[in-house]
Amino acid sequence: MDERPLGDLDSKARTLYFGEMAPVDLVAAGTQSIVVASAVDEEGEDEDEESEGAAAVGASDSESDRSGFLVQVTPKGARLLHASTLKLASEWIAPAGGEVTLASGNPTQLLLGTRGNKAVLLQLGADGALTKAAEVEMPHEIACVSVQPLGNKAELSGAAGTGASEGKMADGDRENEDKGGGTAADSDEGSLQVQLRASLGVVGLWGDITARVLSLPDLKEQGKVDLGGDVQPRSILAVTLGDGVDRVFVGMGDGAVHSFELDRVSGQLSSKKKVGLAH
Repeated sequence: MDERPLGDLDSKARTLYFGEMAPVDLVAAGTQSIVVASAVDEEGEDEDEESEGAAAVGASDSESDRSGFLVQVTPKGARLLHASTLKLASEWIAPAGGEVTLASGNPTQLLLGTRGNKAVLLQLGADGALTKAAEVEMPHEIACVSVQPLGNKAELSGAAGTGASEGKMADGDRENEDKGGGTAADSDEGSLQVQLRASLGVVGLWGDITARVLSLPDLKEQGKVDLGGDVQPRSILAVTLGDGVDRVFVGMGDGAVHSFELDRVSGQLSSKKKVGLAH
């Protein structure tokens, strides 16, 4: 494996999230790669995980020089780097007293949890600039966040009409249709938005031990559910499983996992289930 200089990577700060980002026009060229997310657990040990799929879009082919960006999130903010040179392209700096504590990302969005109980959404523009789209103060400290695009495999690959044939809108279609702009199946660009941009984010909160669904990009609360008990949530994920049903999974501190069906249009959570896993 070739080794490259660290460039403008912040090698001294604790990395909360590391992944790839790319504007729509670059992804249209067909570049794909693997997203690597890195975090530090409570004992200070690095935990790395890799996921390959339609939502992991970036540069790994012969056209890597024009393939987009890498993003590094640290407590100090988010740094967007050119993938080929690791030179700084754009940066968002957390305000004083608002250090980043949590981060989740997809190819065009970052959802951050910061001190002061705030959720912050950053978005990658077509010009390669990383900008703050919205910020909201939650009623309690944020314990976990997720901003993964929803959709089954056919939807995420941008297959025209697949979502409609299954009676389910692709993520991002709802907003476009409400504005009279048609669905993602109406254009290649709309299909790409399915895999690149989430219309919902999910967060778990300390204090009241709840899971909440936020609309994007305005971060307005759409749904809320009480997880019950006195064990805090540790991780959260919204995902579309093979049966085509959108679900939210919440991992708790005692090893239990709560699951809910998610209504992609209303943001409401229902059909709660709970399973105990090993500690």
